[in-house]
Amino acid sequence: MKKIIIVSLVSTVSLCIAFIDGAYSSQNKNCYIPNIINCSNIIADNNSIDSAVIYFKCGVVFDGAGRPVEAISDFTKAIKIHPKFAMAYYNRGIVYEKTGDMSQAIYDYSKSIELNPKYENAYYSRGTDYGKQGNFVQAISDFNKTIELNPKYARAYINRGVVFRRQGNLSQAISDYSRAIEINPNDAYVYYDRGVIYTKQGKLAQAIADYAKAIEINPKYAKAYDNRGAAYSEQGKFSQALPDLIEAIKLNPNDSREYYNRGRVYDKQNKFSQALSDYNKAIELNPKDEKAYFSRAFAYFGEKDYNKAWADVNKAEALGYSPDKEGLEFLGKLKKLSGRSQ
Repeated sequence: MKKIIIVSLVSTVSLCIAFIDGAYSSQNKNCYIPNIINCSNIIADNNSIDSAVIYFKCGVVFDGAGRPVEAISDFTKAIKIHPKFAMAYYNRGIVYEKTGDMSQAIYDYSKSIELNPKYENAYYSRGTDYGKQGNFVQAISDFNKTIELNPKYARAYINRGVVFRRQGNLSQAISDYSRAIEINPNDAYVYYDRGVIYTKQGKLAQAIADYAKAIEINPKYAKAYDNRGAAYSEQGKFSQALPDLIEAIKLNPNDSREYYNRGRVYDKQNKFSQALSDYNKAIELNPKDEKAYFSRAFAYFGEKDYNKAWADVNKAEALGYSPDKEGLEFLGKLKKLSGRSQ
């Protein structure tokens, strides 16, 4: 009797492995869910390594199907059977990260690294979560280790660059983005983010070149059009700025910043009614956009509606806006022409 049970069990587990392998490699994992649940039930009392692998693959399928509770449960079962299953810890960490539980994700990544000190993906993922938590020292340390293990790990350079940018270390961020581009020249985001840094540095020509490359790779990259348009505007190239900003709005009509940037172009061209329309839309989409209120004050000033200009200045300041040199010069003109001080 025992032999019959053992043969039957091995056959069932083998069938589960064959079935789950298909689900594991499939793009459409949802259609496999009913039978995946059945396989989990079949091996419930089996503590073999094969069963740990089945639970692991079931977890991957559940994760791919957007079912994190079942995924975590199956990865946990795999770990219970096989406590040194580094990939199970790592994949469970990924699911925890997706659910927003960064602390548990970091624990799992750390455990997978403890079991496999050369697990480059675990260092990378842990570094990413440390970065999200604002723990930049630990994040950089993990990205350094990832790059040490795999010098062509482009995403590690990118995320380390993001951390450097957030720290204000712009030159190092550019260096990392440039290295990532050498490894993978087809990532639109890297060009875009490097362009953002060049913009902050006032290197508009280089920024525009990077935004253009991002658009070449991804013609629907609304933020790249928006930023390139804003950069052209800063250069006074309004005829080139407007088409970019119009395209950005077309691609993403619910982003207040794009209307704000187009409003600024109209402002600089003394097209105040069009500027007001864009600032109104920007404020409608983001009622706490202090820059939009202050810029709308410029447009009202251009139309000689000083009362509305002052109302927007006061609203912007109430929201925390602090005028720059240009803004202070504008306030001086507003006070003079309106005969008011606020």
